[in-house]
Amino acid sequence: MTVKLKSLRPLTAARAIRDLFANPDDTQYVFEVIDALQGPSLYRMCDRLRRSQQGRRLLADQPGLVPLLNDREGLQKLPEGSLGRAYLAFVEAEGISADGLVEASTECRRTDETAELAWAHNWLRDTHDLWHVVLGYQGDLVGSPTR
Repeated sequence: MTVKLKSLRPLTAARAIRDLFANPDDTQYVFEVIDALQGPSLYRMCDRLRRSQQGRRLLADQPGLVPLLNDREGLQKLPEGSLGRAYLAFVEAEGISADGLVEASTECRRTDETAELAWAHNWLRDTHDLWHVVLGYQGDLVGSPTR
């Protein structure tokens, strides 16, 4: 596979950070910062996944998280103290949804992505709010601790 390395774009990231501070509710700028600073990391991630049987299976099956994350009824049925229930509490408290992240990220999507790169990109996007929950940070601009 020919890999087209993507370079870092710090000036683009700086402009997006400026715009994000001017409008902290516009999540699109978060994705512009990520895209400008990720460089070749998605390519490396896919290369690492290809090196293991489980990684190759993930790249072949390309499971999606958004339907699971949007299933609030299913999340509510999970045990208290589970990641799913904590995620549900987070998105309800923040007034957000997984679909909102999908929508915000489409404005700055790469046009050169292969199916594998697009899946890896989506997986990272879709797990973003899960990481807020796992690490105990709110969804505000500076990620204030919830604990």
